[in-house]
Amino acid sequence: MNLRRVVLLLAVAAAFLYLRWPSAGRVVANTIVAAENGYIQYKAVRYEAAWDPEVTHAGDVRLIERAKYKSAPFFTHHAIVTTGDYSDPGLVKIGDSGGGNFYWTAKQRPEGTLVVLHLVPRSRPVLKELERVGVGDSVELVGREEVDGGVEGSDGSYLRLTHDNHRYLLLDRARILPR
Repeated sequence: MNLRRVVLLLAVAAAFLYLRWPSAGRVVANTIVAAENGYIQYKAVRYEAAWDPEVTHAGDVRLIERAKYKSAPFFTHHAIVTTGDYSDPGLVKIGDSGGGNFYWTAKQRPEGTLVVLHLVPRSRPVLKELERVGVGDSVELVGREEVDGGVEGSDGSYLRLTHDNHRYLLLDRARILPR
């Protein structure tokens, strides 16, 4: 291998390492959650939001994956939690539109619920609980929801949920339920 190829390979590797997303553990380590005071801070940026008292989302996990939002890097995962017909992959198909947006299709109107949770684990132990959750698990996710679907960053960034069934959730506990 000549020098030019080695330099090119090293440049590609360096770009990959520089541009890749931080691990969920590193995100949690760099996040301060002060919901009682109306903010979350990730590194040097403070995100203002209003948080409700504790809520519980219980149901079946149809999707769980690592979230990657440049405008809100403190969200580590999003999960789709369902009940009723929405829990049956044979009745309801779920797709990913990208950017934390999802859609569902069915041959007839399903009964039950489907909620998309954009999750901020409060601590490393809570992140570890969340990382044990998989598709098909019956779960209980407990935390505080953001009140009006808006989060504003001190750097000028702003996020707004545009779907009624999407929620920002500061996650206090993630528990897999017995079937």
